[in-house]
Amino acid sequence: MILHKWYRSKRIPLLMFIFITCLLIYSGRKISFGNNSTKTGTACCIEVSYPGMNGKFLEEEIAIPLENQLAKLSGIKELSTVCEESRVTIVLDFDENINKRNLYFDVSRELDIFKESISYPIQNPRIYFDSTGGSPDLIICIYHDSKNKPKDNLIEKDIVPLLEGLKEVSMVRILGNKENEISIKFDSNKIARKRIVPQGIAELIQDRTLQDICLSYDGKSYTEALKFKTKVTSLNDFSGSLLKTQDQFVKLSDFCSVSLREKEVNEMVKLNGRECIEIEIYAKNDSSIFKLSKKCQTTIRSFFSENEYMILYDEADVQLKSIKKILLSLLQSFALITVAVIIIFKNKALIISVISFLPVSLLWNLFLLSALGIEINKDIITGICISLGIIIDPLLVIADLRIESNENDIFLHEIQKSIPALLTSIGTNIIVFIPFFYVDKIIPGISNLCFSIVMMIATSFILAVLFYPIILCRIEMEEKDNIELWNTKLNVFTLSRKKARIVYVSLITISIFAIFFLNHDIKWNKSLDLISVNIEYNPEKRFEFIDKSVGKIVDHINKSYMVEKIISISRKGSCELKIFYDRKKITKKNLINLIDDIKTKTGDGIPFIDDGMFDRKPGFDIEVAIEGLDSSVCRKLAKELADKINRIEASASTVLNFKGLETSLLLTMDDHMLNRLNCAPLELADNLYWYLGAPIINKWIENMKEYDVRLLDEQHDTFNIESLIDKKVFIGDELYKIGSAVKFSKKDFIGKLHRKNNKPCAKITVHFKYGSMKKAKSIIMDAVKEVGLPENYSFSFDKRTKEYQDDVRNITFSLLSSIILLFVFICIFNENPKSSLAILSIIPAAFAFPLGIKLMLHACLTAEDFIGMAVASGLVVNNAILIESSGLYRNRKSIFLTNLTTIMGAIPMILLVSSGIEKDLAFYMLFSSAGAMLISFLIFPRIISDNTLSYRCSLQVQ
Repeated sequence: MILHKWYRSKRIPLLMFIFITCLLIYSGRKISFGNNSTKTGTACCIEVSYPGMNGKFLEEEIAIPLENQLAKLSGIKELSTVCEESRVTIVLDFDENINKRNLYFDVSRELDIFKESISYPIQNPRIYFDSTGGSPDLIICIYHDSKNKPKDNLIEKDIVPLLEGLKEVSMVRILGNKENEISIKFDSNKIARKRIVPQGIAELIQDRTLQDICLSYDGKSYTEALKFKTKVTSLNDFSGSLLKTQDQFVKLSDFCSVSLREKEVNEMVKLNGRECIEIEIYAKNDSSIFKLSKKCQTTIRSFFSENEYMILYDEADVQLKSIKKILLSLLQSFALITVAVIIIFKNKALIISVISFLPVSLLWNLFLLSALGIEINKDIITGICISLGIIIDPLLVIADLRIESNENDIFLHEIQKSIPALLTSIGTNIIVFIPFFYVDKIIPGISNLCFSIVMMIATSFILAVLFYPIILCRIEMEEKDNIELWNTKLNVFTLSRKKARIVYVSLITISIFAIFFLNHDIKWNKSLDLISVNIEYNPEKRFEFIDKSVGKIVDHINKSYMVEKIISISRKGSCELKIFYDRKKITKKNLINLIDDIKTKTGDGIPFIDDGMFDRKPGFDIEVAIEGLDSSVCRKLAKELADKINRIEASASTVLNFKGLETSLLLTMDDHMLNRLNCAPLELADNLYWYLGAPIINKWIENMKEYDVRLLDEQHDTFNIESLIDKKVFIGDELYKIGSAVKFSKKDFIGKLHRKNNKPCAKITVHFKYGSMKKAKSIIMDAVKEVGLPENYSFSFDKRTKEYQDDVRNITFSLLSSIILLFVFICIFNENPKSSLAILSIIPAAFAFPLGIKLMLHACLTAEDFIGMAVASGLVVNNAILIESSGLYRNRKSIFLTNLTTIMGAIPMILLVSSGIEKDLAFYMLFSSAGAMLISFLIFPRIISDNTLSYRCSLQVQ
């Protein structure tokens, strides 16, 4: 009754439509476009620097105590540590439900307690959140001009703090940067003659760089402030500083020189053979990639001109290209649906009204989402595009009612009668998405996509029911539309009950077989036009020599292949190549030849390349850690495991995530000589550390810039074994040659140590060309059994692999939950569980078409497939609901129209989008709808009771 009055009113609906539209435009006028980061999880990365110390020392003195301190934090799922020369890196992976608000302060508190508990001069630990995995979101290369003074200090002291200060940025890494430091060089012969040890010089410098002391005393009638000037104001003041020896004071300038110099670098970065500095920027989990890219590039442009830097990789640009493809598919879907509407209907006014409804609905949703504070990103646009073929369904039903009703009163009466059916249809399309709002951890962005589809369906239903009939009442219907021809042709095909049941059961069997037979997997790989190459050399080989060797490979690639950019990062014992290419300019054959050239032209280097990108099926990696009591044993077991796995056909390659043993000089103390010198071994070792280690002893702040202060011997830059033997040290009251108190020998040691969950470990990465994660884990576990781990040694997978089974289980449970919700929803309306089960049976029958294709391609079932099935479930079940309730004949137009528009809307997404969840959703929408339409016309009416076969009787009457 209320709706009848609403439809009869001429002004109120129009005014209400204008009011709602204006309100949405005003509330959502500030539409924000962008894309959220696709990273998930709560993780923390801690870096502790102690220059000059090797990995073993750092493990025992820094890593283990710090791990014990951090273990007091609650919610830690996994703790991984890497100890290498001069640096300890600890990665903490926290439980998803942890309170993130206080996490930073909790970690900082434990680090402060740890720093107070040790006496070693470590630098302040750096804490990064949300950036422990995956590739950088923005890579910027700044060209390095060796002729002019490089702007390295500008990058480290000015640019990096600005970038780290952006709220979207989690972490900034600098590669190839040459920083400046304060160098205090001493003459070892002079300090030895003056009976001075390097520790004394260090204590003097540390003392003169402390803060000034402020005191106060009480006078007779007032309080007087006193200030003691203890800190030097400039570097030149160091020269006049006095150091007390045994019998006199001497100036620092008598045996030391103070200067600003470049730090020693341990890596060289080149872009297309030109030296550069690489800045890697990682986004926070909840940040906008677009905002991060814009702000970071604005910061860089304020310091450098366009010819001084290059954007090597920009996740925002990748996302933008993807959005453009989706928008293009949206326009093409709109065009195809328009063509379908023109073919179906003859009345021009009716055609215009249907077509005009889609952009109005789209704009309503955009402004509504913006008003709710939701950023319009790739996932939102995907949801809009996916739902385009769904939201037109109530329009087509209402338009069909208008064609069948010559008078407005009859038309409005039929609309009110059809509203329960429309609500049921809308409900089935919405309810399937509810369980998938909680799997964003598995597929980042799925909640945004589902919310976008739900909003489109809901708002479009409101528009269709409240406002569209009023427009149709003003359109005159003179003759029947072309749809009658389609119906007559489609209804002549039929199957006998027996044949229909056989076909129907066969289709359901195919679906069930496919779900259990096909391998289940979770997609993790990013689709990048990038070849990553890791080249391993002898661990002691210096990066300068590696850079020369790799430079020849880079020159050959640039001359022989159409690649866009090549960046090389040369380090001690290894080199990393990143080769960016354009798929449109280079063929698959050329890429394979390129990889073959790299493998044959690396000289004494061993290249590791992921060439699984050229296979039809995407590969995946599994990291395996062997944990135990001793790092050497762990490495030995890891090598044996890698050999076992390499013999298996399914694995493409196995990479040892650790270097070979490094050779070092072992200095053994001569006990007889030390006793004669009355010198303890530790005293001599401590002296040698100051002569050879060149440690950072303090920080110097000048003009708001922080510099390391390093103490080193003048001969440190030209050090060799002969000079070490002849070097004199001051012990007690005498000078002695080092060679007279120690013996030299060579020994192999582990340069880079890995730890996991407070235990030493060794890690390998296994790349599988094909197969499922479940099967890959089984292969690795079988290989572990063959190796046979000793007592107190175990193995573990990486966090992502360990959670795989839970992720698959959660996705499967979400799909089952969607179907259960559908069953409950249908039972509420028809109050007949048996009939509801018959209706639901059309879901697996319709899935036989897309799953059959998957079977023929031997593809894996991914999380995206399960979501696609859930979306298609809400669509195909509507056909069964209509047939079961009132027969095929009465609903043949609605079934044909709604499935046709869904198919039309999905085609462009499949053709234009190369991969991703949007392609998977469109795939299931297209083939499930096509299958459901055929089943609905040819098979399903024969499956349910004879009462629903009224279409045959109606045809006979006609």
